[in-house]
Amino acid sequence: VWRVLGAADEARRDYDAALALCRQIGSRLLEGHALLGLASVQRELARYAEASDLCEQAVDLFRELELTDGLADALGSLGALLDEAGRPEEARQTLAEALQVQDARTFTADVALRRCRLAAVGGLGAEDALAAYEAARPTAGFLQRMSMLHLLWRTSGEVRCLDQAWTLLRKLRADAPAPWRAAMVECVRMHRDIKADYERAHASV
Repeated sequence: VWRVLGAADEARRDYDAALALCRQIGSRLLEGHALLGLASVQRELARYAEASDLCEQAVDLFRELELTDGLADALGSLGALLDEAGRPEEARQTLAEALQVQDARTFTADVALRRCRLAAVGGLGAEDALAAYEAARPTAGFLQRMSMLHLLWRTSGEVRCLDQAWTLLRKLRADAPAPWRAAMVECVRMHRDIKADYERAHASV
């Protein structure tokens, strides 16, 4: 929740505490997810080296535990990070691996999001990404839908996808606690990018 609101310090504090607790009680599964949570905070702060290290720790942990879903999550997070860091070729390779270790033929929301991200970095056609989104949309979470729509906009240039992402962001902001409404757009990269892309796309309208 803190991360979605743009409260990076609070999110990092909670993930740090969660990671310490997981290590204390010896829960390696939860440790992997705590590492990914911390990585997501560092990613929002554009601390890509630190975020990459955390993701790779999670990848190694889930490989060792032979946990397919966790490994796919970790590879998907690392692929998104590489995309945002401006390393599209590495992002393509990592996202493709994430889809290989999980059954990419089943369009769960997580798989569909990875397919949309892969399309955005040139590793999949726009039509395939759109099909994955449509198949997963009924069960996708609010943030997953918003992210997929923005990625589809990046891939296809379809303004309707961007408009839908912007509508979801406005609803999210309206439902947020009043003190956090500005921060959640200014401090969260996906929200900031959706707003900037929407304003550019409609500047001449």
